[in-house]
Amino acid sequence: MRSALEHSIRLMLLLWLALAGHAARADTAIRLFESYAGNVNFVGTQVTIRKKNDDKLCDVFGPTANRKAAIAGIPNSATIIGAHLYWAGSAYNPDYTITFEGATVAAASDRRYYSTTIGNDFNYFSGAADVTTQVKSKRNGTYTFKGLTVSNGSPYCAVEGVTGGFALLVIYSDSSQPYRVLNMYEGFQFMRYTGITLNLSNFKIPSPMGNVTGRVSHITWEGDAALQQEGENLRFNGSAMTDNSNPAGNQFNSKSNINGDNASYGIDFDAYNIASPIIQSGETTASTRYESGQDLVLLSAEIIALPNVPAADLGLSMTRVDEMITGQDVRFTLSVKNFGPSTETGPTITDTLPDGLSYVSGSGTGWSCTASGQTVTCSNARSVASGASLPDLTLTARVTGSGVLTNNATVSGKLFDHVSGNNSASATGTVAQSFVFTDKACKSGAAFGAADQPCTTAPTPVAAGEDRTIHITFMSGGVPTRLSNGSATDVALKFALSCLNPTQHAGVQAVYAGVALPLCAEGGAAPTAWSAARTLTVAKGEASVAATFNYEDVGKVQLYMQATATGNVATGVPFVVYPYEITLSESAAALIKAGENFPMTATAFAKKVGSAQKATPNFGREIEPESFAVPGVVKADSAMAAEPALAGSFDDIDAGASSGSFNWSEVGVIKATPGIKNKNNTATYLDNGMPTSFNTLQVGRFIPHHFSTAVTAPMECAPKMGCSGSVEKGAAYSEQGFGVTVTAHSASHSVTRNYAGTYARDTALTAWSAAGGTAANSGATLTAPLLKAADFAAGAATVTVSYKLQNKFVHSAPYAAPSTAASAFLRAAEGTGGDGVTSKHDPGPEEEGLRIVSGRLLVPNGHGSERLGLPLTLAAQYWSANKTWVVTGTDGKSKVDPAKAAFTNLQGQAVPNNVISLQPASERTLAAGVTGFTLRLALPVVGTYDLLLDHEKWLPSTKGRFRFGVRKSPLIYLRESY
Repeated sequence: MRSALEHSIRLMLLLWLALAGHAARADTAIRLFESYAGNVNFVGTQVTIRKKNDDKLCDVFGPTANRKAAIAGIPNSATIIGAHLYWAGSAYNPDYTITFEGATVAAASDRRYYSTTIGNDFNYFSGAADVTTQVKSKRNGTYTFKGLTVSNGSPYCAVEGVTGGFALLVIYSDSSQPYRVLNMYEGFQFMRYTGITLNLSNFKIPSPMGNVTGRVSHITWEGDAALQQEGENLRFNGSAMTDNSNPAGNQFNSKSNINGDNASYGIDFDAYNIASPIIQSGETTASTRYESGQDLVLLSAEIIALPNVPAADLGLSMTRVDEMITGQDVRFTLSVKNFGPSTETGPTITDTLPDGLSYVSGSGTGWSCTASGQTVTCSNARSVASGASLPDLTLTARVTGSGVLTNNATVSGKLFDHVSGNNSASATGTVAQSFVFTDKACKSGAAFGAADQPCTTAPTPVAAGEDRTIHITFMSGGVPTRLSNGSATDVALKFALSCLNPTQHAGVQAVYAGVALPLCAEGGAAPTAWSAARTLTVAKGEASVAATFNYEDVGKVQLYMQATATGNVATGVPFVVYPYEITLSESAAALIKAGENFPMTATAFAKKVGSAQKATPNFGREIEPESFAVPGVVKADSAMAAEPALAGSFDDIDAGASSGSFNWSEVGVIKATPGIKNKNNTATYLDNGMPTSFNTLQVGRFIPHHFSTAVTAPMECAPKMGCSGSVEKGAAYSEQGFGVTVTAHSASHSVTRNYAGTYARDTALTAWSAAGGTAANSGATLTAPLLKAADFAAGAATVTVSYKLQNKFVHSAPYAAPSTAASAFLRAAEGTGGDGVTSKHDPGPEEEGLRIVSGRLLVPNGHGSERLGLPLTLAAQYWSANKTWVVTGTDGKSKVDPAKAAFTNLQGQAVPNNVISLQPASERTLAAGVTGFTLRLALPVVGTYDLLLDHEKWLPSTKGRFRFGVRKSPLIYLRESY
C-alpha cells in the first residue's frame, strides 16, 4: 500500500486536471451490443502491458513485446458462437489496430471509443473486435497479444494514470449449460466519485425458475487496489458482487477473477454467479450499479447471462415487387427466417399500410391474413426450425395516393425474441403519375398488356457503356395517350438515377436524354438531386418520345423523371446494367512451370468508346457480391492429350478488377476464358440472363516443373555391396545395362502427360554420386543414348544405359584389385534448345540411383577322369566392400553361353581343341548367382586345359584349369574289381 501522502498528491493532481478548462465529454454510453440465446456460457482472460504496480507504475511493455494469456474452461463438446477482443490504453492518439495471434486486428468503426472526460489531454481510448474465427480454430490455449501503443509519460505518469491491456471474451454453447439469454453491453464510460446505473432488459426468467443460475461480468480499466475509500462497488439488483479477490468496497482493484490474476494492473475482468433470491422467477428487468470513489474507472463491457424461457430470433425482410402506379396494384414480398436457437411455432406479421395504399390480398403457403383499416395481420401455423424460413408472404395493395409511400411491417412469435433489431422491415416507393418509362414507343389508346400494345414498362438489361433507347410515354388513366393530335409538344423534364444493387455509386454518372444525371441516390432511395432540365419534343399524335441512356458502370438501377412545370415524379422499373465485357490479362513469363502459380487479372469493362475502355468500378460491390469465376480453359493445340482445369482464385475485387494466382498442372498452351460467379451460379450478372462478352486469353507455353528419374535395377543389393539402406534402388555390375525412365512432372508431382511431340525436348542423362549431388565418381563413365523429344509419350520415356567403373577384373592379372563399388544416381536435363527442365530441383531432387559393383564370372579349377564328365559350377561374383570376391546371390538375370567357352593352353596328348565341350550346349541363366555345366571329352585323352568363359561383358571370366586322367580312389577300386 502506498502512503497516505502519495494518495493525497495523486488526488490533488487529478482534481486539478479535472477543473482546468472545460472538460470535453466524448464518452459512449453503455448499450446492448449483441445478444445470444441457448445453452450458453462464457469464459475469458486478460493481460496487462503494465510491468509493475509499485515504484515503477509508468513502465509498460512496448508494442513489439508479446503478452500472453490463457483461455481455459471451454468444454470439448462446446460450440464457440462468439469471441470479442477488447483493448484500452492511456493516450491522446488512440490505437485502434493491434496484433492478436500474429494477425492484425482493427476495431470496427462502431467499436472505437474515446474518452476526454477529464480534459487537458488526459484522455483514454478503447477498441473492440470480433475474433470468433481465430478463437474457433484454437479454443482452449494460450493466446498472444501485442501492438498496443499507449502514453506513459506526461500527463499520465505523474498521476499514476498509465494503463493499457487486453481482455478476451469467449461465448460458447453446450448442452451442459442452462438455457440462457446472454446480453453483451458495450461502450466506454468514465466514473470517479460517481456511478453508472444500467437498466437491463431483453430477457425473461422462467417461472418457476428452479435452481438454475446466471452470471454477471464486467471489463473495466485503470482500477487500482491502493486507491479505495470503501466506495468501489458493483451491485446487481441491489446485491453487492464480491469474492476473495474483490472484497466489499474495492471492486476495481487491478485483480481479475476471470482468470485468477491478482496482478492485472489497470484491468478488472471479473465474473460472478447469481441465483435466487438475487434473480426471481418471471423477471424481465434488472439493474446493475457501478460506483467508484477516488479511483478513476472506465467501463467497457458488461456481460449478463440469465436463465431464460426458450427463445427464437425471428428476422423479417420486405421487398417491393412492382412499381407504384396510381390505380394499379403493388405487391410486397415478406420473408420470415428463424435465426434460432429454438423452434418457433406460429409467427405473425403485422403490416401497417401507409395512407395511399389500400389492402387487396395476402397470399402464401400457410399464410392467413385479415385487415382492419390500414393494419394487416397475417399468421402462419407452421413451425419454423432454427435456420429455416417460412414460405414467402405476398401482400398486395392498391395505389390510391401519390408521392413517396413507405410500407412498414413487424414479425412476432410465441417464443421470446432476444434480438429485436431484425423484427421490422419496410419498403419505399414513389408513385408514378402521368408519364412512365417504356422499352418501346407505345400505341396511343392501347392498354399495357393488350395484344396490340407493343411496349412495356419493363426495360431489358443494358450493357455498360452501350447506348440504349428508353422511351418516355404519357398516359391518361393508366393508358398510353398522345399528347396532341394537332402539333408537336415540347415537354421540359429533369432526370435522376437510384442505385438499388450495389446500393452505392462508385463515382460514375449516367447520361440520359443528352444530360448528365447526378450520382445515383444510394440504397434505392428516391433522388433528391436532379439533372438540368431537358426539353423533349413529342411528335403530334404520339404518346412516346425516345431518349438515349448510357451508364459506364454496372448494377441494378432505377430511372426517375420530374416534370419541370408540375413537379410530378415518375419512377421507372428497375433494370440491370451488366458488364459489356470481362477480360483477362496476365504478366507471367513466356515459359510457365506446370503447377507453379502465375498471376492473372480479370476486369469488368464498359463498352469501348474510341480507343478508351473503362472498368466498371461497382462490379463486386453488390449486396451479395458478384465475383470472377476461375477461368475455364481449353487446349490451344489438338495435339495436347490432357486438359485439366485451372486451379486458383481471384482476390477481392477493387474498382471492377481483381488479380489472382493460378496454376495449371500440364504442359502446352491453353486458352483461358473468364466468367461471372454469383450465388445462383447463373453466370450472368445479377441473374439478368443477358450474356456478357468474355474474351479469351492465350496463356503459356507451360513446361514441366521438373523431371524424375526411376531406375530398373537388374538385381537387388547384396549384403556386402555397401548399399545405403533404401537409398539405392538395387544394384548392377559395371557395364551391365539397366533401365531408366524419365518422367515430366508438375509442381504437385502429377505427370505432365502433354510432354510429348512438339512440347518435349531432347533430354540427356548424367550420373552422380548422390541424388542432387555435384560430384561424379572418379574415372567412371555413363553410357546412355540421348533421349529424343520423339521418345517421350504421355510425359515419360525409357532408355537402357550402363555405368562403367574405372578398373575391371582381368584374368591375366587376377590379383589386381578392381574398382570398389560406387553409387550412381541418374539425372535428366533438357539439352541444347531446351527449357532448363531437370530432375535436380528444389525442394528435393527426384533422382533414383543404384549400386554399381565390379563383377566377374568364377570358373573354378578341377580334375577328374578322362572317361567321365566333370561337373562344373560357375558363379557370378562381385568385389565387396571388404575387398573380397563374394558370390552374387541376388543375380538371377546374367546368362552363360557355353558356346563362348575358350579352351587354351592344351598340355599332354595333342588333340584338337574341339575334343572338349560344355554340356548342355544351351545358354543358361544364373540362379542366385550360380549355374552348372559338365565338362566332357570326346576322346579319352590325358592332359590339362585352361578355360575362359567370357559371355556377359560385365562378368569377365577367371581362368579355370582342368586336368583329365586323374583317378580318384573309388574309380581305382572299381577298375581293379573288374
